[in-house]
Amino acid sequence: MEQSNLLANVDLNYPSAREWMWDYCMYLGPYTDDKGHKYDLGVWIGGHDTGASGAIVYGNEPGNYLSGDLLRFTNPIYKVVIERLEALNMWPTAKMIKDAETAELLERAEAELSNLTPEEKAIGHDSFMKNYKRLKAEAVLKYEASK
Repeated sequence: MEQSNLLANVDLNYPSAREWMWDYCMYLGPYTDDKGHKYDLGVWIGGHDTGASGAIVYGNEPGNYLSGDLLRFTNPIYKVVIERLEALNMWPTAKMIKDAETAELLERAEAELSNLTPEEKAIGHDSFMKNYKRLKAEAVLKYEASK
C-alpha cells in the first residue's frame, strides 16, 4: 500500500486518519480537552444547516471520529471547531455557502412545484410538499433573523 503524503509533516495525534479523514476534510489542528483526551480537529464544508460539519478524530481506526452539524451538538469540542473556523475567518463563509444552497433548493422546489398539475399537487407529492414547506419556512426565518 502506498503511503500518503497528505499532512506528511504534521504531527497528528492519530496519523492513520490521513487516509480516511483528512483526504476530504480540512484539518484544523490538535486539541487536548481538560480531561487529557486528545483529538485531531477538522471540518467538512457543505451540507447541514450551518454549512459545516465537525470532523473530530479520537482514534486511529476509521470509525473513531465524531461528525455532524456544528450547531446541533452540545459537546464542547464542537465549539472549539467553531472557534478555530472563526479564527480563520471561515465561519461566516460556511454559513453563506449553506444559505446559498438553501436559496438554490428553494428555487428548484418552486420550479418543480410550478410544473405540477393540480392533481399531482393534491396527491402523491406529500413528502415533496413537506420538504418544500420546511425549506421555505427556514428561509423566511433566516431572512427575518438577518434584518
